[in-house]
Amino acid sequence: MKKKLSIVLLLTILLSSNSVAFAATAPALTARETAIAKAYVKAYESGSSSAIKSYVYPKSTIKVNAVPDATKIKIFSPMYTKKYDSKTRMYYILISCVIASSDGTDLTVSKGTLGVNLKTKSKTVYAYSTNTTATKLTEIQVDDLTKVQIDKIQTYLTDTYDATTASKILFGSPKVSTATFDSPVPLGSTYTYDKSFSRIGDKLSGEFSITVNKVTDLTDVELKDIGYVKGSIEEENAEYYDYRLINVTWEVKDAKIIELAKNGPDASKYKNNVYKRYIRPILAGVTDAKDSKSYLNIYTLDGFDGSFQSNMNDKFKWSTLELDSTVSFTMTGNIILPVLNYTENYLRFGKVGTNTYDEDIYFKIQ
Repeated sequence: MKKKLSIVLLLTILLSSNSVAFAATAPALTARETAIAKAYVKAYESGSSSAIKSYVYPKSTIKVNAVPDATKIKIFSPMYTKKYDSKTRMYYILISCVIASSDGTDLTVSKGTLGVNLKTKSKTVYAYSTNTTATKLTEIQVDDLTKVQIDKIQTYLTDTYDATTASKILFGSPKVSTATFDSPVPLGSTYTYDKSFSRIGDKLSGEFSITVNKVTDLTDVELKDIGYVKGSIEEENAEYYDYRLINVTWEVKDAKIIELAKNGPDASKYKNNVYKRYIRPILAGVTDAKDSKSYLNIYTLDGFDGSFQSNMNDKFKWSTLELDSTVSFTMTGNIILPVLNYTENYLRFGKVGTNTYDEDIYFKIQ
């Protein structure tokens, strides 16, 4: 899974006060100026100016970029330096720091500066306005970080999410070369193959990767809240079933149509494309690779918030992959899988079109 990684190494808050124009060397920060700088850091992290509101000059406004709901921003090891801008004749505070931004999947790291001007009224210093000329941000890769910086970011991500997610965000998922029933893909690892992939008779070539990111137990109450309806077999054998919410990532690179369905409900002499929303993995629960009766083909990937298919539908709508065209994408979402509670269960990715279970891909889910 490709990750774009960026950090803000120099965040500058420009804080200006009414000062004489001939000042050559800026004095040290006062306690109030330091408090203003710290308040701006909090405002930047939260995407809300409320954190610095009490320090803003009367009738002035300090604007910060809004932060999306799912995104977390953290500023590390800020260093404050008071400086003077001869053009505006104002003092400002330079804040040097590292900023990491993550939505739980990707990490953005940049370095640069931001600025806020200061102004004094009745001998009290206030944050007056944003200094746009001091804003200089540069994206960098995680490899450009020092070990100390990486350790701090990893600790923060671990506290915010968990250790597995933090490692994946920073370094990506571990790659494995085997995915058999006897040696299944470990939780959090990625298996990639480049053979043809079939779905309802349509065959695609390309590179396909699957990662089981996280597995969560579901109670009957949680199932009901999600909107899951148990089938008759599940109801009749309820004492043997538990349920898992499985978060998976499906990555497709350069998928291309190599054969269209010739028969069945999808076949048509007019058909020359495939709906992108249906380029998805065929999954099932399994307890025994040698016994087809052990397959629990009643997983649910649609119809609830965060579901895998809902995310596919939202992304692609009804767009199509045409003949002689390719598509690449990454999709993450949840599926609900019933499991037998008296034995170990696995998630199976079936390579449709093969007549043997030996070629299927198996993932650990506990």
